[in-house]
Amino acid sequence: MDDLLRAVINVQVMVWLSLCGSWSAELDPERTLEAEFSRYLDPESIIHGAADEFLRVTELTKSWTPVGAFCVEAVRASLCHVRGIPNPHLRDWATALMEQEVLRNIAGAEAPPHLTAMKISAERISETIPYESLFDASVRVLAEAGIGSLEAINALGEKAGYPNLAAQLVASVRVTPQEGKKLTVEQLVSGLAAACKPGRDPEAVWMAARGFLDVLAEAVTPASLTAIADGLLAARGDAPEERARADRWLCSELLARHHVKAALDRLGAEPRSWENELSAELRAHLATERSNALRAAGRPAKALAAAESSMAILAEAGYTPSPEARRNLGVLYGENGRHQEALDIFFEQLKIADRDLRLRLLFSISSTYTSLGRYADSLPYLEETVQLARGPLASSRPRALSLLAAAKSATGNRADAFALLRDLPPESCADPVVLIPYASAWVNVAQEKGLLNAEDRKRLSEIVRVLFDTFKTSLDTGNMLVHLAAARLLAILADLANVAGQDVFWDLLDHASREFEGAPDPMALLALTRTAWAAGDLARARALLAELPDAVAARYSQEADPALKLDSLRTLRRHFDHIGGLAVRGGSLDDVRLLAEAQRDMLGRVTMRRAGGGSRGTAAHDP
Repeated sequence: MDDLLRAVINVQVMVWLSLCGSWSAELDPERTLEAEFSRYLDPESIIHGAADEFLRVTELTKSWTPVGAFCVEAVRASLCHVRGIPNPHLRDWATALMEQEVLRNIAGAEAPPHLTAMKISAERISETIPYESLFDASVRVLAEAGIGSLEAINALGEKAGYPNLAAQLVASVRVTPQEGKKLTVEQLVSGLAAACKPGRDPEAVWMAARGFLDVLAEAVTPASLTAIADGLLAARGDAPEERARADRWLCSELLARHHVKAALDRLGAEPRSWENELSAELRAHLATERSNALRAAGRPAKALAAAESSMAILAEAGYTPSPEARRNLGVLYGENGRHQEALDIFFEQLKIADRDLRLRLLFSISSTYTSLGRYADSLPYLEETVQLARGPLASSRPRALSLLAAAKSATGNRADAFALLRDLPPESCADPVVLIPYASAWVNVAQEKGLLNAEDRKRLSEIVRVLFDTFKTSLDTGNMLVHLAAARLLAILADLANVAGQDVFWDLLDHASREFEGAPDPMALLALTRTAWAAGDLARARALLAELPDAVAARYSQEADPALKLDSLRTLRRHFDHIGGLAVRGGSLDDVRLLAEAQRDMLGRVTMRRAGGGSRGTAAHDP
């Protein structure tokens, strides 16, 4: 029986080898590679032993003709897919397929017969080449074939089910300056203005400007970005449409670098009178950038109003908001306490999202669950972000790993979290969107006795330094979203370290949240109450505690789902328990009653505020 099986295996291997060799001969006009693959590579008829043997004997393809080698790689890729094993020649196969598709697309009707007959189906491409490998192959082909291959790469992306392949490829390309060939702002503006001739896409000049920022001789600062925007605006004319495009580009670049105050100074918190002359699309774009700036400035209610204005502008003009605009709206719902509405949007968009949007939606879903204290619920979504953050999305990988580490550390899996943190180079975590979860995870794992060695503690000290620098610079640039997040982390770190003056960050957080978020932060109130109580300053402790019901109602009244309200309120329990112990040890029944009153039916108070019943004290406001 073994000899018979071996003979059958040898026959199947020889059939596949003969098939590949035959394509180097003169072509029968009726032949197509896919038709023959459907006959000879039917998954139901493939013997696994034969597949393994073919992969062994074709490990080297140098002796094959180019046509034969392409066929061999296609068969190898198909067999690896059927066997469910990694393709060790994946890079070679992706590159060969990309080159063939580009050549055939460019040649069109003049393509050689072999090139046409060996066309690979969309299904086989998607089965045998993951997106990351196809993207990497497109980078190599673009570098070799030049910009003229971009249309063909785009066609392949659409064929394989990746319609944004070319767009993401362009977005990832950066102009690299030659030694000593960097440009001044004036040279850059002059060159771009001359290159963008009349009749071309008016957005093209701004897309090009973004790609050329790396060749500037001076640092990319608010001043240099403004000089570029104003210089191009002067060259193109000061019509309202051009002003809108300049402001949109400038504010997008400023916000990407966390210069929030500069962006708001340019745009203003409210629409300017001349914006009424713009098309609906440009008005909506400016409203979106304004919303982004207001959100980063710590003014979530105004940011939400601007985002809803953008949606209304588009709806009135008959446009459908983009999926990204819908995601942004969901983020703002969450930050305004409307978590269920946020999740509804995210999960609805997830059904139709491409790879890029899916990654951002997964970040948004996990952040929403994290803000509710539901760390375990965030884990499967964060696990997927780590898988997606590869290839053209690799720049998001440090953020994905940091968020996953933070969630694991919060669910008790501190050893797993620590392994992730140790693999993350500190220099990749400087951006605030990475630094905040990265630092949060380190704070959590630092509480596990015996887990950190001397080198780890040295790294934690460096993280605290970077976090404190971020705390200061974010205030200077007006990025209150980051400033408040850093203050919360520094306050928790000071608590854990039990350092002298540990309440300085809780005080800063309390003042900043009142000014920028429109209501006291409940966690800060409880932390300051705890300290005042422990110090014997009962008058201050009672005054702070009396503010808690209104602060909680202001934070969570917008949430419609009672279960999500409860999730939010549970995060306050640790501080309540501490204060309760102090009150009981103090022996005052009046203080115990005051604490019980502060905790009593918080869900009911929040629900009353949502229904319009109000509560005692001053209502939350948005400056």
